[in-house]
Amino acid sequence: MPISILALETIEDFLAQKRIAMIGVSRNPKDFSVALFEELRKQGYDMVPVNPRVSAVLGQPCYARVQDIQPPVDAALLMTTLRLPTRLLRIAPMPAFVASGCTGQAAKERSARRRSHSARSAEFR
Repeated sequence: MPISILALETIEDFLAQKRIAMIGVSRNPKDFSVALFEELRKQGYDMVPVNPRVSAVLGQPCYARVQDIQPPVDAALLMTTLRLPTRLLRIAPMPAFVASGCTGQAAKERSARRRSHSARSAEFR
């Protein structure tokens, strides 16, 4: 299914921001959020990790709250459950992109289904 023009413009507007807080980045170095954090840094974004339970991500100091970040960020990438973003954005209104379901149990279940499907597909090749 093709991405609508409006959705593509929204994504491009978000990616035009250069200093982005990643809220909810995992403490697990194998988690998708850490891999995405690293890739965005490689692509030239000034990524700022935010998680009150983590002291650093890939050697970069991690903030407990978005409000503590100086200089302020331009946007936020929320790697968290759907119930938190509304509250977070009231605290620090800015362009935000919610990546719910990319981490935690939902991601593990999706990954397991993909592996199972791939294994079944390989049997018929």
